Amino acid sequence: MVPANARTLAKEPSEPHGIADATLSLPPVPNDMRLFIDELNEQLSEEISFSAIELNDGRDGFAVYWHGDLEPLEGHLRDLPKQYSVEVKPTKFVPGELKDEARRLVQSGQVIGAGVNVDASSIHVTIPDSGARSAKPVVSRFPIVSDTGDILPSLSRNDDTIGHGGAWIAIPAKNFKCSTAFGVTNNVVTGMLTAAHCADVGDAIQTAAGRSYGTVNQRSVTHDAALIIGKPGGYASGFYQNDIGTNPNDDPYDIPVFGSLNPVVNDEVCFSPAFRGLSCGHIVTYAGYTWSFPDSGMNYIQGFQTTHANSKRYIGKGDSGGPGFVLTFDDYGVAPYAATIVSGIQQSAPPGNCDSGLLEHQTDCSHIVLSTGVRGALYSFGFEILD
Repeated sequence: MVPANARTLAKEPSEPHGIADATLSLPPVPNDMRLFIDELNEQLSEEISFSAIELNDGRDGFAVYWHGDLEPLEGHLRDLPKQYSVEVKPTKFVPGELKDEARRLVQSGQVIGAGVNVDASSIHVTIPDSGARSAKPVVSRFPIVSDTGDILPSLSRNDDTIGHGGAWIAIPAKNFKCSTAFGVTNNVVTGMLTAAHCADVGDAIQTAAGRSYGTVNQRSVTHDAALIIGKPGGYASGFYQNDIGTNPNDDPYDIPVFGSLNPVVNDEVCFSPAFRGLSCGHIVTYAGYTWSFPDSGMNYIQGFQTTHANSKRYIGKGDSGGPGFVLTFDDYGVAPYAATIVSGIQQSAPPGNCDSGLLEHQTDCSHIVLSTGVRGALYSFGFEILD
């Protein structure tokens, strides 16, 4: 099942406030090519020979990394608009086998993060700095490239009460403060997405003023996603919106989203969580990255790793659950699509001072962000992005 509004623009896009002012590292992707790539990515996702799709920097074509016989792939590429180019690049090993191995390594506790290099030549793993787990060499039948570091959920921040994505929420049962992601609907009720590590099913969610924001109705550990539903007729009933706040805290400026897309390698993701507001330049380095939060009992999470193009530390504490979106353009203007939900940050050294957000909260940020796919969460919950 594909969300009904995932393939077409739900409304006429324009140049939303904040997007023009954001520093994009790469041009936005043409809408028709990006939607073709999204369809192709879904069609190939279960193929053992498929590694990844990688956008080129000029945004006029892309590469498909594939292993072996090309015949199963060729039929999928025939309808690509002629003004765009595609290159098929061979992989060293069978990608599906490396993806399974990456999952095994994380679930076994040998590593806390793993991703298959785009050409399926090796698996990049992160070994925890702490001595809580064994420092024994990682054992695998495939080549391993390793580094040491920590992967941390991005919890706790300050106040915000607006009902759009990128707003502040509190979870009293856990003493956590997180961000909201995207407004969603199943055509019966509306809700809001956030991160699963922020709250359990049944946990009450509050605004900064202590008013009820809703209750966690569903939760997916694999997608690190949770669904908040408001009490019928209550404060939050009908309160959730499809807009994303673009500035920290309760700044009123926001932008609409037009559906959902799955990021691919070299996509540029813009994040806009509650604490630090809009930042772009987050380039997808791994699509299908796997990690864990063992201290939270979450031993298998799958999503995306991004690295900031200028090594800016824009995401940190309190940004968990915040929205990540990708930009496309056509004759109507720029269209943001819901793409990811902030899960955590990754670093090989203690988190550094933040390069965005409020001056009084400038610690514990990283330029490497782990976020999960909105599309997977929507499938899991049976919801779609609000129009």
